[in-house]
Amino acid sequence: MAHQISCAAFHREKDLAVVTLNGVLNVWDAESGSKKNEFTPAGHLTSSFTCLSWKIYKSIATKKHNRIAAKRKSKAADVGDEQTIAVGTATGEIYLYNIRMGEMIGKLQGEHTTRVNGVCWNPYDQSLLSCSDDQHIVHWDVSSYKAICKWKGDKSGVNSICVASPSAVLTAGKKIQLWDLKTQVLLRKFSGHASPVISLVCVEREFIGRRKEDDTLAEANGMFFLSAAADDRIVNVWKVSAKHINMAVASFSLEAEPVTMLVKPPAAKDKPLFLMVLTAEGDVNIFSHVINGQTKKPLEVQMVLTLKDPAGKKLQILSASFVENCESETATLLIAYGTNMKIVFEKVNLDNHVTERVVLVRKDPMKIEVDSEQGSLKRKQPIRNRAEITTLVPGLPAHGEKLAVREVATKDRSKRKKIEEIPLSETEMTMEERVNALTVRPDDDAEEPPTLKTDSLSVLLAQGLQSDDKHVLSVVLQNKNMLLIQNTVRNLPVSLVVPLVQDLAGRLQQTPDATSKFVLWLRETLKYHASYLMTLPDLVPLLSHVYQLLSARTKVHKKLVKLEAKLELMAIQINTKTDSYPEPVKMPMLVYEDDSADEDDDVLLDDLPEADSDLSDANEWDEPGEMDIEDPGKIEEASDDDETDSGVANGAMEED
Repeated sequence: MAHQISCAAFHREKDLAVVTLNGVLNVWDAESGSKKNEFTPAGHLTSSFTCLSWKIYKSIATKKHNRIAAKRKSKAADVGDEQTIAVGTATGEIYLYNIRMGEMIGKLQGEHTTRVNGVCWNPYDQSLLSCSDDQHIVHWDVSSYKAICKWKGDKSGVNSICVASPSAVLTAGKKIQLWDLKTQVLLRKFSGHASPVISLVCVEREFIGRRKEDDTLAEANGMFFLSAAADDRIVNVWKVSAKHINMAVASFSLEAEPVTMLVKPPAAKDKPLFLMVLTAEGDVNIFSHVINGQTKKPLEVQMVLTLKDPAGKKLQILSASFVENCESETATLLIAYGTNMKIVFEKVNLDNHVTERVVLVRKDPMKIEVDSEQGSLKRKQPIRNRAEITTLVPGLPAHGEKLAVREVATKDRSKRKKIEEIPLSETEMTMEERVNALTVRPDDDAEEPPTLKTDSLSVLLAQGLQSDDKHVLSVVLQNKNMLLIQNTVRNLPVSLVVPLVQDLAGRLQQTPDATSKFVLWLRETLKYHASYLMTLPDLVPLLSHVYQLLSARTKVHKKLVKLEAKLELMAIQINTKTDSYPEPVKMPMLVYEDDSADEDDDVLLDDLPEADSDLSDANEWDEPGEMDIEDPGKIEEASDDDETDSGVANGAMEED
């Protein structure tokens, strides 16, 4: 998988350094298009790279007539000194990687506490400057890997830094500030962007030794630099002067947010300055302007360079640089496009394009076209006349050889007949018999033809591949017996492995319903012939189609499983709500039947508990009959007796 690129930078149109978000540094050769170096630190997953800077070398001429000698000295120092890259990390560390040695030569740490936003080499004394989100700027001594000085550069984070002169440095945060490098004194402030400034670029010029040792501002007087801000489509041009003017000299209007920018200084005072801005949309905006005064309106883009593939999809431009020492009247660009897995380099001469929008159609480096007529993917054209085709019996060394002894199965399996000296042409199986032998016969009583063995199936498969007979291949590939498939693939000649893989890939795409059968054949083919396939130079084009096909089939598998689970859950809930459960039968506590009053009285009397004998005698009472009514005197005597008994009883109870 290609990792997303964090930042990239060219070095003298020869090398391209690319930093990925997963903390890997790759160095590509722009001339050959190959990868030269790769650096992956131990903690790259927890401390990713954020910025990089190539080491450059410049010298200061003490007098005007010594400028030529200074240039020669600078060119001589390129080979030995410009082989180091400084890379900032998200944890505040800075790695120094040497291309020639192919290893890390040092690490700067202990000063920054958070993300390093920018690193910049001082080309005049070979020191290093860095800025961070911790609001500080650090000046490093690379030879001792220690800090020379450290000071607070802004109230918020410092996003960019660049060397303005041998003794002055520019930093950018909410505002742009010019500092004295030796005394860390603020010299100038520039404000004009509504959002934080993320990029600074100085227009190169030659510096002559200072007459006064402390006149840093005079040394930077007349210098131009450019600035770009986040979420802003304007690039401003500023000038450092003795009389400070907090206003941009010129402005360039972009079509999208800037990512990186590069300036080609004018060859003379009356020559234009060229500006190239790489935008977030992957395009290159190109401007040219002669700086001879302040402009009132922003300058519009003069040329937009875009890359697209033949299908119309935009290709991402990773980085671009101006080509020096070219004969072009305007400028020549060196662009790099693709991904971190494959980068393509190309030079574009702007003289050949006069329109405002230039669209270059290029092939996508990550897409590989399969050419079936190239290399080992060529197929031999078989003889199409079936009359001239001779079928050989598998296992025999020659066609006309005679069989010494051969058993021919008859209708009765218990009886077998031996035939001696039978010519092969009389007993060999035709193609039709081979195909019929592979089919399933439901009638057990019918005559059973000779059964094909594994070697017979291998020969049949080989003949089908050589003659490109779709019917024979379909019959062979319908088998699902794993043992038969394994033995057949194992006995298949290696020269027919590629045609078999191509045929299976086509069947997987044409007949999705039979995928389960063809996948078994494809898996066993790749398993047993992996060593042969790895030796093919066209292995990637051969298997890329199969890989893309299988990826497209399995891409929606997780979504289908989730959908199936949701539907099953909904079905269970619906069934739960719609199911009707029978109500439980409640038994009555008491059943009352009103048949007749007499029966009810009998039932009630029967249900009453039997009283004790003493209580029943004491409380026993009888309804008055005719005898009691006729003699009321007796009734009164009985009542007196009862009262007497009750009084005695009550007295006894009280004594108790």
